[in-house]
Amino acid sequence: MKKVTIICQFCNKKIIEKIEETELDIK
Repeated sequence: MKKVTIICQFCNKKIIEKIEETELDIK
C-alpha cells in the first residue's frame, strides 16, 4: 500500500510539472 502511494505521489509530481510547462507555453 505504501509503495502505491509513493508511486502515485511521483506520478502527481510529473503531471503537475507537465501542467506548469503547458501554462508557461500558453503565456
